Amino acid sequence: MLPSQTGPCQTSSRSLVFGLGPSITSEDGIITGAKLPTGRQIIRCMLAKKPGANGALSQFEATKGVLEQVRPFYKKANIAMMSDKRTCHKMVD
Repeated sequence: MLPSQTGPCQTSSRSLVFGLGPSITSEDGIITGAKLPTGRQIIRCMLAKKPGANGALSQFEATKGVLEQVRPFYKKANIAMMSDKRTCHKMVD
């Protein structure tokens, strides 16, 4: 394909994260909405709080922060949750 043609191999200005869509931003660190968060929202939130960058939280601490954001949604829907430790391990897996 010539450079002047547009097609599927043309790169966009936004980088894509495989399976998660557009690149992770700081806005992904907050889970909002009226429904239970999707797995994609939870993963994007965890990646927004990614450990290791400039003294950021450890992976478990970041996951615990995401859990604290998810807990009100489950409480409002009256859905029982597992223990914090088990839930964090499930999110990491």
